[in-house]
Amino acid sequence: MKLVLEEVQQAFVMATQGSIQEVTQFVVGIFAEATQTVTGVQAQIFAAIRATEDYAHRL
Repeated sequence: MKLVLEEVQQAFVMATQGSIQEVTQFVVGIFAEATQTVTGVQAQIFAAIRATEDYAHRL
């Protein structure tokens, strides 16, 4: 998911070259925030998986 967001962001930047800079920067910021959110969710999922596996090994 993160890779897809980064690819979409790059495509957006290329497609909007020469456009209004403020709008472009705003949208790029939204993509960056979305990427950070996805990264955080992935980290939480991996932590939950690790905790579940650790618990299963102790059973």
